[in-house]
This record gives sequence, structure tokens and C-alpha cells, in this order.
Amino acid sequence: GGLPFSLEQSLCRLSREQLKSLPADLLASLLQVENSVGMSTALLTPGRLQMGVEPAPQNERVKSWSALPVHGVELSVFCWMGATEVTVGQYQTVMQSRLRGQEDHAMDQPCISASWHMATEFCRQLSALPDELSAGRRYRLPTESEWEYGCRAGAATDYCFGDDRKLLTEYAWLCYNSGMQSIELSLTFSGDYDALQQQTARSRTRVHPVGQCRPNAWGLYDMHGNVWEWCRDTLRDYTAEASVDPLGPDSSGASRVLRGGGWSNSAGRCRAACRFTFDPGFVWDSYGLRLSAGPS
Repeated sequence: GGLPFSLEQSLCRLSREQLKSLPADLLASLLQVENSVGMSTALLTPGRLQMGVEPAPQNERVKSWSALPVHGVELSVFCWMGATEVTVGQYQTVMQSRLRGQEDHAMDQPCISASWHMATEFCRQLSALPDELSAGRRYRLPTESEWEYGCRAGAATDYCFGDDRKLLTEYAWLCYNSGMQSIELSLTFSGDYDALQQQTARSRTRVHPVGQCRPNAWGLYDMHGNVWEWCRDTLRDYTAEASVDPLGPDSSGASRVLRGGGWSNSAGRCRAACRFTFDPGFVWDSYGLRLSAGPS
């Protein structure tokens, strides 16, 4: 019948290293949970990370995605994070409709063309389903620090698997494998942003069904590429000081953070530390969402 909810919450507050001492079947039931609409979630236990990235080469043009300076962050509260981006089918099940622009998309493709406001409304309605209420799960968008913590999965490198860009196509859908003829061709342009973008525009890049690439060490798929993912936060300027459970300023209507890069982006935009921000009402065909869930 499962664990008493209070015991489950207590166990989820342990570190990943401490959880390894639990019996395998109990550990598996904590680390991966499926909800009432078939959404698989992975447990993020409390922990620490070095958030941000050292200065990148100027030809990456990352100033508007500024992730400096590197600083320590502690996450003191556990949550479950969606193992995949929210799909068209999951969105339709909860909202009883599809978003404009995804009428012809398969049910296992990421939900696209979702504004931040649409994404937060989806979280609200999913949380209100009877089975989710009884399970005590409350859904929201991940904070920016939770998102990077989940993406890195313990790594301190550009990507969850290391720094070698040539391995990125095993983990991500991006401009190199979403329509271009070969990664060798596209890497020719990786040092020249303008040429890369021109080549990408001719490549007929496209979104792909979730969960086809390799997951990271914590069982999360498509954290790099496929679609940009909205975060809960408004954009905050990083400082060198360590922080606990940071959030951007609570400003209604202010721009919100997006993470992960999308199917038409280059490797630089898909790094674990790369940041972008846009108006919460803006809709684009490479903007989607991934959820976090915590106890009520």
C-alpha cells in the first residue's frame, strides 16, 4: 500500500548518498514516482551545487544569458521533478484542450507555445485533480536553482555528462541533430554564431518526442535541448555570496527565466548554466515546461 506519507517525506529529506543504504525496492519507489496523468517524476533530495559558469569565449555571445559569477547554492527542501518535459498528451488530459500551434503534434511531443502564465495555470489545475490532492502533491514550475541542480545531476561541467560537445547529441535534440545533415558539418560553424544561425535556419529543425535521448544520472531526460523550459523565477543578478533556496525578485509581470535551450539552438545555448529570460505572456514554438512537485 506504500509508505505512510510522513515517513516518505522524512526519507526524501535524506541526501542521495544516505538514500543508497535503503533496500533497492524502497529506494526505487522514492526516486521515481508516477502521478495520475502518467507523468514520471524523479526525486531531487536536498543538496548543494556550484551554480553558474566561468567566462565563456566571446564568440559564444552569452552576455544576455549571463551566468556569472559562479557561486554556491544550497537547496534545503526536496521535490520531485518531471522526468520529461510536459507532453502534448499530458497537457490535453489536464486542460481538456491543446495549445494553439500544437494541433498536429503527437501526444508524446513536448507541449510547446506555452507562455509562463499558461504553464503556471497548468500546474494549478494538475494540483487540483482529486488523485493529486489525496497524494498531497502540489505542482509548480521549478526554481532556477532547482532546475540547474536537476540538470547537472551532481556534475560541475558544461553538460550533465562532461564538457565534450560531440557527445551532446546522445543527450539532446538541438540544431546539430534536429535537421542538419551531420554534426561534423554543424560543428564547422560552432565558432561563428552568425554562420551557425544561418545554417540552422536552412536545416528544417524540429521538436522531437520526449525521452528518446539518454537521461542524466538522476533519470531526467531532455534537460539539454528540445524545448526551453520556463522557471518560476524572475531574473536575478548573481552574486559571489552563497545562498539558500534563492529566488528572483517577486515582481508581478516581470520577465521570467527559461532554461535548457531548444531544438534550434547551438551547444552553447544548451549548457547547464545558460540562462534566458522573456516576458511571461510571450508564446514561442520552442518554449515549453517541466514541473516540480512538493508536499503540501
